[in-house]
Amino acid sequence: MDTMTPNPKRIALKEWAVVGKALGQGRQVILLRKGGIEEEEGEFRLRHGEFFLFPTFEHQNRDYMRPEFVPYFQASVAEQPVNGEEIVFSCLATVKGIEVVSDLDKLRRLSAYHIWNDTYVEMRYRYKPETPLYLLLVRAYRMQPVRIEARPAYRGCKSWVELDSEVEARGIEEVLSDEEFDRKCLEIRALLA
Repeated sequence: MDTMTPNPKRIALKEWAVVGKALGQGRQVILLRKGGIEEEEGEFRLRHGEFFLFPTFEHQNRDYMRPEFVPYFQASVAEQPVNGEEIVFSCLATVKGIEVVSDLDKLRRLSAYHIWNDTYVEMRYRYKPETPLYLLLVRAYRMQPVRIEARPAYRGCKSWVELDSEVEARGIEEVLSDEEFDRKCLEIRALLA
């Protein structure tokens, strides 16, 4: 078990709600990042090592899921706040490693460690070819859901969101044991080598 429980307080990373669901159930331990339109210089920067997963629905698409994960997609859509006036945090994460992926074939080898299909993986890789693709090894933790107000400052195509006030994370549980998480990280790094 980690010696310290993560406590991001006011920092959230935007990610598709379906990916947050997969992380929160131990089906995925990686995130792929290049950067959002509003990122500094258009490139992702790892500004924080721990964060709440900020569920987004705007660009997530079931056509980018492997068939066995379409139910995750459907569940994430069903859980979307109806009025769009709130955000529900139910997962937080810590970054345990970062790799730059410069080979599409190596990226394709990782299908057992994420929910995306080959179409999405190739699209992410080829988007902004001059910008590095970062693979984050992410340790996820489930928590009791916390609802906050969706503020205008949280909108937009950006990775990081600084929340207006601290979020109290309660009932935090590891999704995977140390052994399971470490094994997956070793396997991923071996496939990228």
